Amino acid sequence: MFVLDTNIIRYAFYEPDSYPRLVANLRASNFSDVWISVVTAEELLVWRLRPLARSMATQRMPRVLEAYDALTEIIGDICALQKKPFDRRAWNSSRECQGR
Repeated sequence: MFVLDTNIIRYAFYEPDSYPRLVANLRASNFSDVWISVVTAEELLVWRLRPLARSMATQRMPRVLEAYDALTEIIGDICALQKKPFDRRAWNSSRECQGR
């Protein structure tokens, strides 16, 4: 099983030409072994919601439409991936890694 972090998803899905080895490794993997955490899903949504909020504030139609397109795309990508929860066990493990 591979649990991919936010940057790996961003690079592989949205900048694949810049990261050909990463994309090749993911394509060689069994899709059933590829997961993201719900934390990664949240970070990806925030990544796409920030430009939307900025464009809504300026009321510039092309940017608003582009931001909504990007948001729609990321929602579809998140839905297509398997997700791991962030539960008490994950919380405790995270705290241990931080030395707390």
